[in-house]
Amino acid sequence: MLAIIEEDAPELLDSGFTCSEKFVRHFYDSVMGWSPRKATRAAAHIPKDAPDLCEAAFFQLAYAMKWSNVPAKLVINADQQGVWVLPSNSYTFHDTGAKQVDVMAKDEKWAFTLMVASTASGNFLPFQQVWCGKTEKSLPSKKAPGMAEAQE
Repeated sequence: MLAIIEEDAPELLDSGFTCSEKFVRHFYDSVMGWSPRKATRAAAHIPKDAPDLCEAAFFQLAYAMKWSNVPAKLVINADQQGVWVLPSNSYTFHDTGAKQVDVMAKDEKWAFTLMVASTASGNFLPFQQVWCGKTEKSLPSKKAPGMAEAQE
């Protein structure tokens, strides 16, 4: 927060302003609309021997590539990420004290999986979007180019 103030309004810091904990808490509440929340689950733990495990995995992969004569361009590392097109959330902003708050598309979950992959030779493969739908409208048209080949 101090870095942003120093960049955008440095004169505030020269005027005796202090970025106190009380100020930050008030800013989060009144401007950002944030409040302290209780954690719901523990974060993943990294094992103490993580560097050793990574090194062992690296040497196993290098050995397998050398022994089986596998070119680096055929060794692929991939990861996937869920992407929300329309986030499904029961929280929104509304008048304070309102008893009924309507939320559009509360029951709809529009998301896809994005798969990103790269080769050991440093090339990136095209991103893949993986969609799963339960209605005809979520599927490609039966007349789409290459559809017959894809279904074989």
